[in-house]
Amino acid sequence: MKILLTLFVLFFSTQAHSSDWTLESLDALNNGCLEGQTNRSMKESYKWCACTTFRTYQYFSLQEIISLANDGKLRSNKKYKKVLSECD
Repeated sequence: MKILLTLFVLFFSTQAHSSDWTLESLDALNNGCLEGQTNRSMKESYKWCACTTFRTYQYFSLQEIISLANDGKLRSNKKYKKVLSECD
């Protein structure tokens, strides 16, 4: 999970801060998730990352997720915890 957060921050800190999700930002989010998976099978990793990417898109604007990640508040965010619990 620490790797996922790091990838969020690295990716989002280099992107233009748009409030709209783009295919590229969703793809980067999903790919970053997949790269950070070490304790799941390939099948489970794809399933979990697809779920978390979709739920993140549903519950947050791009600007909101960038702000939370940059402020170090993502992991403690109630909606983000909901994303993780819905996908586990």
